[in-house]
Amino acid sequence: MKMRDANLARALMLAAFLTMFSPQARAQAVSTPSAPAVHGAAMDASPAPPAAPAAKSEAIQTTKIGGQEYLNVSFQWLASYSFDAPDNKVTNDTQIAQVEKQIPAAIKALDGKNVLVRGFMVPVKEAQDRSTEFLIVRDQPTCCYSGMTTITEFVSVKVPGAGVESVLDQPVSVQGRLRVGAVVESGYVLGVYRMEGEKLAGPAKP
Repeated sequence: MKMRDANLARALMLAAFLTMFSPQARAQAVSTPSAPAVHGAAMDASPAPPAAPAAKSEAIQTTKIGGQEYLNVSFQWLASYSFDAPDNKVTNDTQIAQVEKQIPAAIKALDGKNVLVRGFMVPVKEAQDRSTEFLIVRDQPTCCYSGMTTITEFVSVKVPGAGVESVLDQPVSVQGRLRVGAVVESGYVLGVYRMEGEKLAGPAKP
């Protein structure tokens, strides 16, 4: 019981951190180790190679659940591009549209689609071991926020009614309708993926 309480506390702290971290921290978090942000270039430097395109939508496999098809969308695919959240507030639709230009067309095409996403659950709103709001993150949360999650490596999920079982420390699959676009809170871009969750589709395969 003590171990579960500790895991839950850790998960709640991570959820709060991901939704409240400062603009400066967000700007640092969105740069991936394989493609660090570069400001300026040496005069004799060769042109930077173009960013690798996201996987093509036709490469995504589908799973049929209850007669409905769901796209199997992995974080390897969702996080296949760099997204730089602005330090400053975005205050109008024009600025938001400019920020969203960083999202590849193939990723934008997932907006409104029924999907299955695998990852680790981080409860945000929970009652009686059931979550109505949670994050699905790419990697298992660790203490002290080691290996900070980037903005393309989590999906904010809301489930109506009583919610779903809170499952910690093991990967799960969640099904629902994905929304792709800048998630703006108090003028700051805090995410790019939201899901209208339905239910858990069971533990992810190893």
